[in-house]
Amino acid sequence: MAAGIVMMALPDVCYQTFALPGGITITPMLAGEATDASRALLSCFGACVMLMGLLLFIVRWNTVNARPCSAGFLTVAAMCFKNATYDISSLSFNPFLCLCCLEVVSALHLILNPNEKWTSVSLKAHEDMKAAKKAAKNK
Repeated sequence: MAAGIVMMALPDVCYQTFALPGGITITPMLAGEATDASRALLSCFGACVMLMGLLLFIVRWNTVNARPCSAGFLTVAAMCFKNATYDISSLSFNPFLCLCCLEVVSALHLILNPNEKWTSVSLKAHEDMKAAKKAAKNK
């Protein structure tokens, strides 16, 4: 979500190079000069990234909808990896690699940790079990 907020508020950051301690250089995500159209596009992309973060945080992913969503994450990860490796002549760190890793981890989380699929019968049994525990505790 933080990456989306940065892209929405400060799209010019995607065109800057950053030097970190230890001699690590983060190359720009995008080459060239920022234009009004590219800033608008980055702001829209940032809003999509933020929406993706909110959806992952809020939605209760079950076995039915988690796998198709994880396929979408893996597709985006492949695109990010392609963008990160378009120029492999320099061994500098590219922010697209970070996004690629984030997408892969999100996909694996959805594949490996889906929530139970609740039906009215299973939810009723779960609520009855909770009520019985509460009643036993209050005795």
